[in-house]
Amino acid sequence: GVVGRAERAILALGGVGRVHLYRWGDGGAHFHVWLIPRPLGMLDATGMMLPLWEDALPNLPDDDLAAAATRVAAAM
Repeated sequence: GVVGRAERAILALGGVGRVHLYRWGDGGAHFHVWLIPRPLGMLDATGMMLPLWEDALPNLPDDDLAAAATRVAAAM
């Protein structure tokens, strides 16, 4: 399915230990699904802790983020 393809595309970027799937909703008729890559070897960020670490980790440069998005989109 779509989630499996997205997971494989994110893992193929390299440096990703696992792709976590989170679902946050606002109680409405729709929901939000987030695929968040955990950096390889960063076991402190497993499970529910990954979204907390997301604020503490350095941001990727815009060019790197755009290149990753292009690769994931191409794999979809």
